Amino acid sequence: IGFIYKEKGDNQASVAHLEKAVKVDCEAKISWVEVPIGTYGRLGEMYYLGKGVDIDEKRALELFLKEIEENNSDRISYCHSYIAEIYDKEANYQNAFHYAKHAAEHGYGHSQRLMVKYYYMGEAVGLEEDYKKVEYWAKKAIENKYANDYIKGYSYRILGVIYSDTNSVLYDIKQAIVNYEKALLLK
Repeated sequence: IGFIYKEKGDNQASVAHLEKAVKVDCEAKISWVEVPIGTYGRLGEMYYLGKGVDIDEKRALELFLKEIEENNSDRISYCHSYIAEIYDKEANYQNAFHYAKHAAEHGYGHSQRLMVKYYYMGEAVGLEEDYKKVEYWAKKAIENKYANDYIKGYSYRILGVIYSDTNSVLYDIKQAIVNYEKALLLK
């Protein structure tokens, strides 16, 4: 019922019914009671985005993690993307990286942008700085048909940075200029 209300745009009714489903799952000791795949994740998304309920990232994180624990499949890779963003905001980069990598590999543009950020930042996030991986993920994000202008602009800008770094094996001033110009168009 919660999914039906979500499709109809009634977020408050959707949250109410999804919360009931989650509560039944937590209280049920009967083996035939199952929460459908996506219930925890969709409810988490509503808490994360503040749809039908106040924004509560802590509750959203709990729900996304529960969804992965219960139903870890490619169909719920969006949960990994949201978890990565929550951990990234907390500067918990190692946890964020783990979830971002999964989501990025499944085509989530926000997570692809995070992979660009993490490989560019290198040691600051507990990784080796790796411009080839920066380039790889930036191009993936740019080519992602669902990526918004922010994701693409960020990726073009970072490509400009790595191509203009005279110490980089990828140094190419012409490519740096091209990418900086593309980034400016997406402001």
